[in-house]
Amino acid sequence: VMPLFKIHFGWRHTFMGVAVLTIVYAASLWLVIRDWPPEEEKLNPDSVRVTRSNSGGARELFFNLCLVAKTGDFWKLVLFFVALPGGYFAFNGLWATPYLKDVYAFSDAEAGLMVAMGGWGFIIGIPLATWLGDKVLRSNRVVIAASGALGLLCMALLIWRIDSLGRTGIYAVMIMLGMAFNAPNANAYAAMRCLYGAKMAGGVGGALGCSGFLGGAATQILCGRLLQYAQDHGWEVGPGYALV
Repeated sequence: VMPLFKIHFGWRHTFMGVAVLTIVYAASLWLVIRDWPPEEEKLNPDSVRVTRSNSGGARELFFNLCLVAKTGDFWKLVLFFVALPGGYFAFNGLWATPYLKDVYAFSDAEAGLMVAMGGWGFIIGIPLATWLGDKVLRSNRVVIAASGALGLLCMALLIWRIDSLGRTGIYAVMIMLGMAFNAPNANAYAAMRCLYGAKMAGGVGGALGCSGFLGGAATQILCGRLLQYAQDHGWEVGPGYALV
């Protein structure tokens, strides 16, 4: 759909339209979803218990986030969001389409459709990952680790075995890549809530979400630098993308 909008309305108007829809969606969530009365919850016995400040408001939130940032589990979750969602933003969000076009000469439309399969993997993977973590494996950690392994396998196939995949295989790998990089997000948030409780879920969740976007932005720049390095040193296009 987005390529068609770009053709008819231009990329500026297309991006503005997406931004407006996002604002409307966020406002609808704010108005519709209730957050009262507060939930009564039982934290995991092994969870990190945050001592809350009594000052209230933003000062209390900042105080508690500082306490959370001193725990190792928080930085493990940050690393996850930088590595998996951040990697997805860097590859699917920027470099996947040029890679498919420059190295394998796919058309704009077909390369865009292949990249869009990551979104379907996201949609399919979220309920699957939460079901596996909650009902089958009963472990968010195992789901996150397995997703990381699946993501590495998909990237290896796209770099070193893409010629033998065929078009159908590339579509399938892109779906699995979207599942691997995005589906365990819900498991990571569930683990965060189990560690820090519902009262801290908003603040800690926001910090973790920001780490994913910051990781994606930094990785996009790093990938661009690596591609420029490969070009400056006379590498062919394919090995340059393999380096990325």
